[in-house]
Amino acid sequence: MGLQGRHVARSAGAAGGRVCCDDGRGCAREPTGAGRDPTGTAYPRSFPRRRTYDGRMATEFSDQIDANRYAMHVDGELVGVLDYRILGDSISLTRAFTVPHHRGKGYAAQLVEYAVDDIEKSGTRRIVPMCWYVADWFEAHPERSALLQRRAG
Repeated sequence: MGLQGRHVARSAGAAGGRVCCDDGRGCAREPTGAGRDPTGTAYPRSFPRRRTYDGRMATEFSDQIDANRYAMHVDGELVGVLDYRILGDSISLTRAFTVPHHRGKGYAAQLVEYAVDDIEKSGTRRIVPMCWYVADWFEAHPERSALLQRRAG
């Protein structure tokens, strides 16, 4: 399906209405006016992407730069996001969210691992785990603690 952007308007079928994202229910964070992509193509930019195949399910990760979040799609459906904020030489991972009917499947852990790997590849930023889930993930993976921002003092 190749969903790259945060908000891609999709036809709602016979009703003729428009919905945001792939879940068919719309989205409270839908952009307004000038923020929309009138062509219906992917918006905002999203780099880089990684596809994996877990059995028969296609899993896709992306860094949606314009939205300041990492996203995970399974078989074209958005299953989770990890919001971040860049502050100088650090990146704060502020919120991990998994779509409720996809919770308990380990998707959040996979998404955090992808984000940590991506941040580590850049080699220039340290991670500030503002989200409780990300903090717990680092406690479970002490071998990755070198990436954490150290407090002064």
